[in-house]
Amino acid sequence: MVYVYPPPPPRPSGLATASLVFGLIGIFAICLFGIPGIVAIVCGHKARRQIREGRAAGDGRAVAGLILGYLTGVWPIIYFIGSATGSIKS
Repeated sequence: MVYVYPPPPPRPSGLATASLVFGLIGIFAICLFGIPGIVAIVCGHKARRQIREGRAAGDGRAVAGLILGYLTGVWPIIYFIGSATGSIKS
């Protein structure tokens, strides 16, 4: 009798996990001026590409990291543009 096993599921993407972690760091470490948020955005988009190609799993982590990354990575840019134009008073 021959046993045929199904192929193993794809492993979770390390980039998706990194995206989520950097997104969380961006929320709890606001003093880092959005740098963790930008890293979360980059890692999240690379992870989504891996997941679409079927090489990895973990789409939920990648999406959560992207959301947190955009929330924590864009506000410093808006703040600095507002400060430079004088519409935000420090």
